[in-house]
Amino acid sequence: MSAIKQVTARQILDCRGIPTVEADVILHSGIFGRATVPAGSTTGTREAIELRDGDPHCFAGLGVLNAVVAINSEVNELLVGKEIQSQAALDQLLVALDGTDNRSNLGANGILAVSIAAARAAALELKIPLHQYINQQFLQLTDEIELKSPNRTVSLNAPLPMVEMVGNKSSISPAFGVQSLILHPLRGHSAGSALNISKEIIKSLSRFSNVDPENQSRETATTGNQGNFLAVELLLETVKEAILRSGHRLGEEVALALRLDPSLLYDGIHYRLNSSTRFDATRFSAYLGNLANNYGISTLIDPIDEGDWEGWHEITEQLGKSIRLVGGEVFVSNTGLLHEGQQFGVANAIEVKPIQVGTLSETLELIHAAQNIGYQLILSESAGETGDTFITDLAVATGSDGIIAGSPLLHQNQAKYDRLLNIERNEATAQFPR
Repeated sequence: MSAIKQVTARQILDCRGIPTVEADVILHSGIFGRATVPAGSTTGTREAIELRDGDPHCFAGLGVLNAVVAINSEVNELLVGKEIQSQAALDQLLVALDGTDNRSNLGANGILAVSIAAARAAALELKIPLHQYINQQFLQLTDEIELKSPNRTVSLNAPLPMVEMVGNKSSISPAFGVQSLILHPLRGHSAGSALNISKEIIKSLSRFSNVDPENQSRETATTGNQGNFLAVELLLETVKEAILRSGHRLGEEVALALRLDPSLLYDGIHYRLNSSTRFDATRFSAYLGNLANNYGISTLIDPIDEGDWEGWHEITEQLGKSIRLVGGEVFVSNTGLLHEGQQFGVANAIEVKPIQVGTLSETLELIHAAQNIGYQLILSESAGETGDTFITDLAVATGSDGIIAGSPLLHQNQAKYDRLLNIERNEATAQFPR
């Protein structure tokens, strides 16, 4: 395979108008890979750090020109002349150059952009789709870890999309303490039919709630209920009725996933549902279990505060055999935290966001670790998305159990769903659940 001729980067804007990094890896053959990375909304103490300039006169301190300069100089000098053949070897060079555990010198945004761009260049050089290249790298990684035959092959598994219908980026505002309500088409559908079902239900909800999604109206039955988590029941009743009116069957054709924001509810001891109702973790877990039974909720994402590991253990004990409990903020895509959580009985699934990790290879290592201990895997968008469709290829390549790409009403999310449809249509090796 060709060697790298140049690595270059520039500052662009994400879907929120906030700067992020775009990188190119150019080969001597003339082929080049390009990647733009999303930006997260928060940075925990154990997730990879995005490098921001801090200049108040440039995008209120959120510029990424320092990350761009680092790529155009240090990273370029390091990678020029290196063979593109091994993703792991290139990523190890990037990690070594950064020299920190949280990627704070070069920034996770810069490192990830270069890592994905290199993967795209390699895939183009090999004349194979990106998801097939990532799958090859994933199998090489797992073979090295598990000492299996390097000639092993595994069928690709393309997950059904999980589509946001109520959330801060959608046309319907969520209830207090709820970040988003997500449609989860059940097995038996293709990606195309799953997206069609989701769009029909979203349209039904807009008609039922007198909301026009195209106009991004924010009025909903939950408006005016700030501070009252119990309004979630009104929201779920509205969604349940909208699904019924769409002609689809809750619990048979489609289930719901509920993403909470427990930081708004948890006071360090109790979960406050409103001004007069507060539950400890045991009662709060039981309450969420009743919601799941009554409203076809198959997945709870971040149902317990990230600092309440006793609460996480409690909800996993109560609901873990019947509901997918996804650790997002509690794990922040960190392999060490995942293993600690598994030992403590925390969650049964993990949400993975590559921007929290740093490189493609490290993300694949995390995914393998999760699958190896029996945790389900959800690949998810970040707050500041771009039109880059890498997350879709990654989900297919690693056989993830779901992909959350946000509301299909937004262009940057449509691109990811379109990529999934293209893989389903064109790739005979992609085995979709039936």
